[in-house]
Amino acid sequence: MAIPGISFQTIDPATAPDPNRMDIALFAGFVPLRQRNVPAAVRRQLAETGWDFRLSDTNGELIDVPVRLDSLSEFVNVFDGAARPDRIAHITSLALPEEVTVENDAVDVTVVVDGHVVHLQLPAGTLPRDEVRARLATALDGLVVVSFVEEADATFLRLERADRTTAGHITIYLNPAIGFPRSSTDRTQLVGCPLAAVVGAFFAAGGKTCYVVRLGDPLPLNASEAERVQQLSTLLTGEEGAWPAARFISDLIGLRPRPPASASADRTDWHGLGVLNGLEDVSFVSLPDLPDLLASGAPGYGTADPVRGVPEIFQECSEASDVALDGSSHLLTPPRSDSVGLTVWWTVVKWLASSLRRTSFEHMAVLSLPLPDDTINDAYSDFLDDLFTREPFENPAHDPQFAQVVFPWLKGAGAETLPGGIMPGEGYFCGAAGRAALERGVYRTVAGRPAPQVAGLVPSDASGLNRDMGPGRRLSLFGAGIGGTQISSDVTLSEDPDWHPAAVKRLMAMIFRAARHKGELSTFEPSSPRLWRDIERNIGGILRQVYLGGGLRGAREEDAFSVTCDMTTMT
Repeated sequence: MAIPGISFQTIDPATAPDPNRMDIALFAGFVPLRQRNVPAAVRRQLAETGWDFRLSDTNGELIDVPVRLDSLSEFVNVFDGAARPDRIAHITSLALPEEVTVENDAVDVTVVVDGHVVHLQLPAGTLPRDEVRARLATALDGLVVVSFVEEADATFLRLERADRTTAGHITIYLNPAIGFPRSSTDRTQLVGCPLAAVVGAFFAAGGKTCYVVRLGDPLPLNASEAERVQQLSTLLTGEEGAWPAARFISDLIGLRPRPPASASADRTDWHGLGVLNGLEDVSFVSLPDLPDLLASGAPGYGTADPVRGVPEIFQECSEASDVALDGSSHLLTPPRSDSVGLTVWWTVVKWLASSLRRTSFEHMAVLSLPLPDDTINDAYSDFLDDLFTREPFENPAHDPQFAQVVFPWLKGAGAETLPGGIMPGEGYFCGAAGRAALERGVYRTVAGRPAPQVAGLVPSDASGLNRDMGPGRRLSLFGAGIGGTQISSDVTLSEDPDWHPAAVKRLMAMIFRAARHKGELSTFEPSSPRLWRDIERNIGGILRQVYLGGGLRGAREEDAFSVTCDMTTMT
């Protein structure tokens, strides 16, 4: 029966995850939302997977939840990967005295913000500078944040565009009385963010499904070191303000982040990478923002504050901006790390590998090696060799097999919107490995596979890192092939020859996952010879499929594997 004003729509239920898949990646990091209202399809997905409670915790914002995506178009519908501000537009005056003298010809103050023209008339005479700031703040409320900056026993007036997330500009017209001897303009333009580029490369390489755990908006490119350190704490812990005392990357030397919450903890305590406890089908774990947050601030990458105190700083920024008006982000220098940043990066790699080992044997961290800055560029291989030797894994027999490190960085495949037009290679690598797992089996290496979407490598010589010797042996490298770029090596960080090939780790993770699912069906069965035989048969069936597919060596099945479940295997 039709009811006036009410219509019904049939919606197919969300596809249940296939726990036996070994191709799915999880990307955690920072990316803007395309819209603040959570799309209906995503809201429904979160409700069906038990994550909708967090929407209430975050006032409806899509943050700290795993969003499952089966295509790049689904990502684009939810996230705006090209909306990272290059800077927060602001203008800083010359030093102001405590008492500001306003002549009759300087009573008018004109500020333009994104096309909004604001006129303020100051009274002629002498005004305390605090009153000047207060009058400006009232007139520009909602458009501009007006504050004082103290530096070197001097006080400067700072006008900062209030909107920190969209492109726009701020202009103040000449007014020497309040510290602006000429008209000045600054603007915010938008560039891409690492997480979006890496997810795009994942799908470009043939990846089919991934999860994105958004932990907030990305910082502007010229964010201060203190801001980047605090965002790194959010990335690793899933919570803001986890390291309140840390202001510099050097403060993180010797860092020991707490591990993600375990599966036994309440779901409400699963933050950041802790959401892996609720995802049975993830194989690869990636943190695309890590190199960006540990950058040393090399020349051309941006600075936290403009130079103050000399009239020459007041220039139109549109001509000198690092990002051209057409969004040519290739003019920016990509993030590079010095010895301190790389030491902290290595600490994070070891921590993540150890955390994944404790969480599940089925996961593999895939991270990108940062680019070196000028202080270590000429001796990068020697520096890494020393770092890997000087700072070994806490559990060297097991932890290294849970991580792959990818290098060099990639051109093309969606990197055009990032600084320098290059991006970390981990997303493409995960996509290629995932595609190979679906098409050829997880036990096949991806070394030698072409990477046709990759237009070039930076650095082109992989900083002298060789897959056959030195620290390069522990890296999964891209390189030049006969027909173009290819994946040259596919290895874990382990130096154990049994666990060095990454395909071995992926194969064992697949066997472990399949065995776990078989065992879950027998969890409440009484222990008996009948159950033991069922387990032997089930696990044997899994290994037989691997053997027939070429994943195990042996002229005969009995030479390749055996399964025993009896009193001799029990404690």
